[in-house]
Amino acid sequence: MELPCKDQIIVEIYRYLETMGGDATKWFVGVTRDAERQLFEVHNVDRAADRWIWRVSQSAAEAREVERFFVETVGTDGEVDGVTGEGRTVYAFRRSSRTRR
Repeated sequence: MELPCKDQIIVEIYRYLETMGGDATKWFVGVTRDAERQLFEVHNVDRAADRWIWRVSQSAAEAREVERFFVETVGTDGEVDGVTGEGRTVYAFRRSSRTRR
């Protein structure tokens, strides 16, 4: 199975954010190697109650470009400055009272 290109990931995540609602500033977008751990352990996202999505990109560089687009252009929360790594999975979740940044 071929992995989606960065433009495809942007469209899919953007549509999800629009569908699930809330201002862009209520969403967090990041990049990781392990989406399960990052979402459900680090950020404390509830699988059933919270809104979340992830997509695996073709490369770590493309994943960072997607993250940067959402943080700098769309206005989501995230940490793009000085973050490095080989993670290729872009994830997003709508922040709630139980989630952690």
